[in-house]
Amino acid sequence: MKKSKIVTLLAIGWLSLSSCGETSSLASSETPSVYSSVSSSEEESTSSTIVETSFEEISSEVESSEETTSIDYSVQAVEFIGTPSSINIGDTYQLSWVVIPSFAKNKSVTFISSNNSIASVSALGVVSALSNGTVSITVTTEDGSMTDNCSIDVITPEAQLLKFTNEITDVYLDSQLQLTWKFTPSIIIDGGVKFEVSTPEVLSVDENGLVTPVSEGSSMVLIRNTSDTVSDTITITILPTLVEHVSSLLEKSLENETTSLISGTSQITIESSIESSTTTEAFEVYSDNEILIDSNYTSYDSNNRISNYIDYKRYQGYLENDAYYEITDYFIEDDLDYENVLNRYPLGNRTGEISEGTALTRSNLYNSGNDSTYGISNMLKDKIANIPSDAIFSNSYNNLNFTIDAEYTDNENTLTEFVFLLNFDENGSLTSASTSTSTYDISLGESEKVLTNSTREIYELTYGERQLPGALIIDPNNYYFSSYDFYLSYNSEGDNEEDTLINNEKVPLGSYIYCIVQNSLPNTAIDYDRLNFISSSNSNVVNITTPNNQVNCRSIGTTTLTVTSVRGILHTVDITVI
Repeated sequence: MKKSKIVTLLAIGWLSLSSCGETSSLASSETPSVYSSVSSSEEESTSSTIVETSFEEISSEVESSEETTSIDYSVQAVEFIGTPSSINIGDTYQLSWVVIPSFAKNKSVTFISSNNSIASVSALGVVSALSNGTVSITVTTEDGSMTDNCSIDVITPEAQLLKFTNEITDVYLDSQLQLTWKFTPSIIIDGGVKFEVSTPEVLSVDENGLVTPVSEGSSMVLIRNTSDTVSDTITITILPTLVEHVSSLLEKSLENETTSLISGTSQITIESSIESSTTTEAFEVYSDNEILIDSNYTSYDSNNRISNYIDYKRYQGYLENDAYYEITDYFIEDDLDYENVLNRYPLGNRTGEISEGTALTRSNLYNSGNDSTYGISNMLKDKIANIPSDAIFSNSYNNLNFTIDAEYTDNENTLTEFVFLLNFDENGSLTSASTSTSTYDISLGESEKVLTNSTREIYELTYGERQLPGALIIDPNNYYFSSYDFYLSYNSEGDNEEDTLINNEKVPLGSYIYCIVQNSLPNTAIDYDRLNFISSSNSNVVNITTPNNQVNCRSIGTTTLTVTSVRGILHTVDITVI
């Protein structure tokens, strides 16, 4: 506006000078007052003087005006606006503020809380209420370090809802249940909660919400906040012991194993102060009686070096229509009834595999007798049942996952700990399990217990549709000699050391002679077919009444012995007894 006035005045002065003509050349030495009055005869010269004087003053005014109109952009102040007096625990609030003047070039600010445990504030001015108390929030400008602060009370709101959150409401007599709950709004409520039990003879609840069964039955549990403004109830049912329940589940699982178990693995580790061993097995089930097992056994000495390693496969099954399925439920201890044993359990297995009896002694997976083909569930059930009844249990569970945890002190010096983890599917089938039985020497006290022996077992089971029966039919012809060579071995009477008899060497009177097979075909028969002496040309020297795999030299002389395999392949050999 001031510049506009200056231009106007200059224009007026210019017009005045133009209208004065020659009188404008009056001596400039006359300088009358700007605002003084003049006579008419002197009007023109006076006007000229006024114009000149006004122009100089105006020029000076212009310069002065430009200096006084320069703008200051620095921050003069900062102020919070609309700040709340209180915030609930768990809430957040966005602060508002204004920087003065509004046209300040640098409006950047920072925030700080006087107590971050009560309420924190972000770089953007968002306050987070954390706990009860009063906090001061300070805002500071980057330009000029202008400040303002506000006081905020962090308070606990009144609970609107209290509700139990337990999905499981059944508790076993030998286990406990931890109650869980939540408030709405979901923040920590001062004063906590308290519980009431409708039937204390059935269960009790401690101040932390831990349910301890007393007897079978049901009871309602009431939960309240300490100010008695909100509450909720839940009904808890106490069942028989978890051990009993798990045992019933294992019975059902055993039924499923016999019909739909198709594969699985096991790992058994035994440790002692002297030696340890690990047996792992993988098995495939083709029918109720057809199982292929691939196993290996490794033992370690006290320095953790491998002391023994065995890798083998085996079958279990039955004989039907001249097809062999190995039976593992029986152990052939001797050869007294060899012919009958042979009829019931013909020879079997494939190349490089061991006999059924030897396999049984090395396997821990199937050892349940005639009542169960598989026996994993049955075996676990027996193990659990063998835990002493006066053991101290601290069992737990989560839906279909169960933990049986017990310890038992059988004397002042020995402590045994049992841990069973069993997982079932919705069909009641055991899908995985692990067991641990550890024995400790506590002669120096339980705080200084020393492990003396432990056994850990891990099982994984898979269920599905099995292949048709007959998947593992084994040709018995693979387990009888089609051809063979042999040599003789003997030991003298009263002498346990064996000697080899080559060609027609002489054998001492009273010795026992054996056949040793070599160069036999097929090689799968080497562990199953056998040679027997069936006749002697001189019964005075060697008398044979029934087939036998060893004969006794009764008198001095020479005789020809006839040897046969199970399927009647004959060989003869001459011996001389001296």
